[in-house]
Amino acid sequence: MTPRGKYAMEFYRDHLRLHGTKYDFNVDYTNIHKIYLLPDPTTESQQFLVVCLKEGLQSGRQLYKYVLMRFI
Repeated sequence: MTPRGKYAMEFYRDHLRLHGTKYDFNVDYTNIHKIYLLPDPTTESQQFLVVCLKEGLQSGRQLYKYVLMRFI
């Protein structure tokens, strides 16, 4: 899952903020290309939210175009 770690999500009028222990990311809603909600095939209680971005999140030299979130 990328970026790895636990992040708190805060929703604002024009952007989404991912706040973690090391990094903070602001994602404009206009930057979101597609969103998928997928069930976990191994367990029935978990679901994955895949956010596809037009311009990826940059963490160091790595660029992440997809953000995968797991809900337990």
